[in-house]
Order: sequence, then structure tokens, then C-alpha cells
Amino acid sequence: MESLHRIADNPDNKCYICLQEQNELAPFCNMKESKDWVKPCSCSFIAHRKCFLSWVSSLDLQKRKDLQFQQQQEQRQEQRQQQERLNRARNLQGGGGFANQLLFRYSIQHAIFGIPFFRKAEKTNIFVPCPQCKRSICFKTPDSTLLNLKSTLDTTLSNMLKVGLISGVVSATSVCLTVGCFATAATIGMKITDRMAPDSVQLSLFDVYPPFLMTCEDALKKELIPGGKFLAFTLGVPFHLLMLRSNWGLGLAKQLSGLTLLPMLLYSGWENLKTNPAKMCLFASVPLKVLHAIIFKLTLNRIYYRWCKQVQACFIADRLSLEELDRIEKESMEEYELEELESKQRKKSRRSRRDSRETSGWSILSAISEPIQHFLSYFKFTKIQASRLKREVIICLKFDYSSVFQSKKLFLLISTTLLWPQIGEMTGKLLEKNIPILHDFISESVNTPNEAIFVRNFIGCFAVAILKDFVNLYFNYRKFKQLKEIDVVYGVDPELARFVNSNQA
Repeated sequence: MESLHRIADNPDNKCYICLQEQNELAPFCNMKESKDWVKPCSCSFIAHRKCFLSWVSSLDLQKRKDLQFQQQQEQRQEQRQQQERLNRARNLQGGGGFANQLLFRYSIQHAIFGIPFFRKAEKTNIFVPCPQCKRSICFKTPDSTLLNLKSTLDTTLSNMLKVGLISGVVSATSVCLTVGCFATAATIGMKITDRMAPDSVQLSLFDVYPPFLMTCEDALKKELIPGGKFLAFTLGVPFHLLMLRSNWGLGLAKQLSGLTLLPMLLYSGWENLKTNPAKMCLFASVPLKVLHAIIFKLTLNRIYYRWCKQVQACFIADRLSLEELDRIEKESMEEYELEELESKQRKKSRRSRRDSRETSGWSILSAISEPIQHFLSYFKFTKIQASRLKREVIICLKFDYSSVFQSKKLFLLISTTLLWPQIGEMTGKLLEKNIPILHDFISESVNTPNEAIFVRNFIGCFAVAILKDFVNLYFNYRKFKQLKEIDVVYGVDPELARFVNSNQA
């Protein structure tokens, strides 16, 4: 490589860039710049210094424009490919989850120290092809220790401030969100507790029995109730209700562990539990949840599973996994084969009876063989049906097929859970008023009228949960009928067809 060489002003000089000669004024140059000639290459290339540098700058600018355009095209292509992959994943898996992405990415040394391990020198190297012979011409600026030190300091301070600022913002935001969530949950828990239980029942949950009327606020001020225990209880109430509303998606062991946290917070012995109806109801919510889940899985969930087998798989594919779709398809094929086998067996039995009557009539051999064949066929069919029933029960205990016909939305679940105590209170009043046996049962199970109110509200909430299952069963049946009766429509409006085709394109 050769550096840029200056040559003397010569009458034979002619700029290769602007095509001006010695005594002519170069474009955008004064007289002095028009006499500044360079010969950067070993060939015969000669040009004004300013013209040559301007040409080099134009090359770099065009190169960056081309590179930017290429990067934009690659980004668009990558976005289209990602969108296609996401669409295929949604069609196959029913809306798969998205991978988490970081907003900022740092190297390890930046995140820990805020400084890089090394910094390149603050000097510029430019390589351009000679416009005449295409050899590489190198431009470089001289190295400067002072500029290198300044660049390293700037980078160090920038990285340290970046990491510190982002860490501070993320930490402050996390703390604010955490405190806000805990405060909101505690407030909601206090309101739910006030709705479900009178003040005396709330105090009895914490084993406080004052001789006069007192609220939980007064008991906290007098330190009759530990503040940490009361805060943990109010925080756990909304989460306990959410666990009661949710299905066994987290696993039986995990959900049972979560359900027992709130009751165990108030547990103080079996003798105390037997004499405290409020605590007994709180502890009874756990086995009632398990009983409700088992009954739902063995009854209504089996109905939903059989509905799934009757609906075309393509219309429910976004709600089920591929394994479940394959299982349903195999079940349907087995049922079809079993029905065909039963039909063939009935036809064969009728044909054998008809042939025996036409040939030799009634005989001892036919009288004995026919019941044996019926018994063997019945035993075979019973064995197949028992195997299918066992497999169906196991599958229904593992999966919830009600979501196939009615999707479950998180925020709707949270909202209805928060309204659950209020609706349960109204339902409990209505049941106690119209069912005398229930009123007598509550009166015999409690010690005070306030405890009767809490037990009544608890029974009302349980009744609302049962009623909700049957309401969902009705709407899911309507959805099942809608999917089963789907048909091809002829004579579609041309405008509608054009709109659909344009969106698909």
C-alpha cells in the first residue's frame, strides 16, 4: 500500500475526476485547491486532492446507503418468516407461548464493570479501489494517545451510567409494582373477609374472643392479633379463592399445597378446630375442592370429551394438542370398528338361525352353540368396553376438555373470582330462606348468629360453583351443536368473498 502523494503543479496534469487541466478552476475549489494535485496510486492516475477526497466520500456514502437498504430488506424478510412460523405454530399447537426477549443486551464485562476489556485506537482506515487501475488505495489518520484515552473514558462512563440508570429504573419499577400488587391484594382480601364474615367471626379466626364488641382494627391496635399474621391472611384470601376457581393445571400436589397454606396459617390444634365453625369451613374448602374436581372430571368432563370426538378435528385443533387430537381420532376409529363388529355378529347370528331352521330345524347342538356364541361375543364386547371406559376415565382425569368449547380468559377469571363472595352471599340468603332443612342444619352447626352468617355465605359460594358448572355445560352444548351442524354455504356474496381473499393474500 502507498500513501497519498502530492505532486507538483505541471502543465501536463489533468484531473481524472473533474477532467480539468492545470490552469482551470476545479468545481467547488478555489485557485489554491485547484493547484493541489495528488497521485495516490502507482499507475498514471492524477487528480485534485479535494476532487479525489470528495469522490472517496461519495463512495462511502453510497456504500452505507446500499448496506442500509440491504439490512432493511433482510429485516423485512426475517419478520415475514417469523410471522409465518408463528402462524404455523398457532395452527398446530393452539397458540404457543412466546420466548422472552431482553430489551437491552450487554457483554459480561459491561454488565459487571461498565468498561470494555480493550478499546480500538481512535484512528480511521479507508480502503478504496483506484478509479483507473482498481488497485487498493489506503487512507489512514495518525494515531493519537490522547484521543484514544478520551474515547476509552467516554465509553467507560457511558456504559457505567447506562447500566446504573437501567438497573435503577428496573429496580424502582419492580419495587413499586411489587408493593402495589401486595397492597392491592391485601385490600381485596380485607374486603372479601368483611363481606364473608362479621367482625366477631374474623376475630375468632385469630383465636381472639373479647368480652365486648371489637373489630379487627381495634384488635391490631391493642396487639391482640399479630400484624404479620393478619397481613399474611389478607394477602392469602384472594389467592386462595383463585386456587379454588382454577383447575388442576399446576398439578394435584402443587395445588393442594397452595390450598392448604391459608388454612394452616390459622391452625392451632384439632380441639380448637372442632369448636370453631369458621375455621372448620375454611379447612373444609380443601377437600370440597378435591371432591368437586373429581366429580367434574368423572361426569361433565366425560361429556365434553365425547362431544370432542363428535366434532370435526379441524374446528377444535386450536384448543387441543396434536397428541390429544390423535388420541380422539383413534378412539373414534375404535368405536367405528366396534360398531361394525357388532353389526356383523348380529347378521351372522340371524343367518345361522335361519339356516338351521331351513335345514334340520331345531337341534340340541344349535340350542347349545348359540348361547355359547352369544356369551363369548358379549364377553369380548364387555372387555373392549371396559378397556375403553378405563382409558376414558384416565384421560378425563388428566385433561380438562371444557376449554375446547369455551376458552378461559385470565382477567375474566380474576374478575369473577372477586365477585364470587358477593354472589355467594346473595345465593346463601336465598337458599336459607327457601330451604328449611338448610336453615336447621346451619343453626345446629354454629354457636352464634354471626357464625351462622359465615357458614351460610360459605354454602352459598359452594352452590354458585356448582351452578356455574351447569351454566357452562349449557353454553358448551350450544357451541357443540353449532360446530357439529356446520355446513357448506353456496352462493356467497361476491363482496364478502373478495374481502376474505384479499385478507388471505
